[in-house]
Amino acid sequence: MLRTFIARPASRRTEVESWLVSDLRSVPQIVILGGFVAICLGVPISLYALSTMDQRKAAREIRRGVEMRGWRYKSRSGGFRIEGSTGAGSALSGVTWVMTSGNSGAGEMRWSCELDLHFPALGGETDVAILPRDGKPLSRVTLSPGREERIAQWSGMLAGAVRFLQDAHEVTSGVAGFDAAYEVRARQPSHAPVDAALAERILHWPAEAVAPHFMVVWRDPFGFNCNARLPGPPNWATVAWLAGVGADCAARLPVAAAAPLPSGWLDRITARIVRS
Repeated sequence: MLRTFIARPASRRTEVESWLVSDLRSVPQIVILGGFVAICLGVPISLYALSTMDQRKAAREIRRGVEMRGWRYKSRSGGFRIEGSTGAGSALSGVTWVMTSGNSGAGEMRWSCELDLHFPALGGETDVAILPRDGKPLSRVTLSPGREERIAQWSGMLAGAVRFLQDAHEVTSGVAGFDAAYEVRARQPSHAPVDAALAERILHWPAEAVAPHFMVVWRDPFGFNCNARLPGPPNWATVAWLAGVGADCAARLPVAAAAPLPSGWLDRITARIVRS
């Protein structure tokens, strides 16, 4: 009796196993393969969808906000491209701009995303710049004429930036927090690119926006640029705020001095990137 009782579970297991084998044999192999693929792909796809839910929601909000303003939105790999213009109510109306977003790259650990606002029509010789302070004042650059000529052969834009660092003067905004965080340089001190109100806007972003670690602003032969280094992907509040801040910065620019046409190989590469 005891021996029969112990053997019975094994017998039942054998019956179940034989039933499963016969049942699986009756199922087409394509169905089994499809189920296996669905399990292998379904889990990572579901996890990816959950992890990017907020980012996709932010992208939809940006697209809706762009359409309401009459701008053009285009999705790109790792970011987006927006083509717009300054509004009629701003100090500088009807000037076109392009805003792009993208990842900072694997080598940069301080921020994960860049949001760049570019005004192609406002290009000229480099005469203004807003740079984050790194604890030391921006050093003046002194180069011999021969070295300047060699730099100009590579890039007229870079040569202009070097001349700017030689000639530019520091201009303060009067806002202590901003002047401690940023160094503003201008070739013409009488045309300060930042006043107190604009300094506050650059320094204090809305609570609902993704505030940048810092911004970099400058003019070069290809246009006027406002670049924000963000801790994460931007939302609509971030896009709208940078567009407004950039328009206000652009409205304070002095009349641009004509810059030489891009001639060096580095300028030609930069021109292709800017126009893409």
